[in-house]
Amino acid sequence: MTMLNDKRGLTLIEMLVAISITIILLGTVSTFLIRSFYLNRYAIEQGLNISVLQNCLHNFSANLREARQAEDGSYLLESCQEYEVVFYSDTDNDGIAEKLTYYLENSQFKLETIEPDLAQNPISYSAGTSTVQTIGGGVVNADLAEPLFYYYEEDAEVPLEAGFSPSQVELVRLRVYANVDTEEAPDSMVMETMVRPRNIP
Repeated sequence: MTMLNDKRGLTLIEMLVAISITIILLGTVSTFLIRSFYLNRYAIEQGLNISVLQNCLHNFSANLREARQAEDGSYLLESCQEYEVVFYSDTDNDGIAEKLTYYLENSQFKLETIEPDLAQNPISYSAGTSTVQTIGGGVVNADLAEPLFYYYEEDAEVPLEAGFSPSQVELVRLRVYANVDTEEAPDSMVMETMVRPRNIP
């Protein structure tokens, strides 16, 4: 009986094919892992941003709900614009109304707080202490041409048209379009709240 003992290894072509298949598989797995990492990173960033903005909406609602007459006698709502609202409220519970300006600047939701100068006669907010803080990011309302603030009279279904007086406003809607990456991410998340100031006459 004749025994065949074939000790030949892989040919050069077989070796190249095996290497090519391995490289393709590694490339596919790497692409999948990188894409998964990117999507998870976006989800985490968007989730954290949404959490911050939800807190902003809560604080905005609380401050506007307690809006009151200014220390210099000004009406509780001073200015009502699409991307800015100015009103007076006692945010630090010291019995003195601060001037609050919520506004949008370069996709950042900001709050300027001005303490009045009580030493002046008459009392002045322009000479008071001003602080500006960024309270939220990734707000894309301006990019989408969507107003940040809407203002209503008695009929909460129809916003007031341009040219109205702040004294006509009885209800304010804050609608935020949030997206940390407008180029790659899915559609923007929409959050909103409606506030009726208690001290409107």
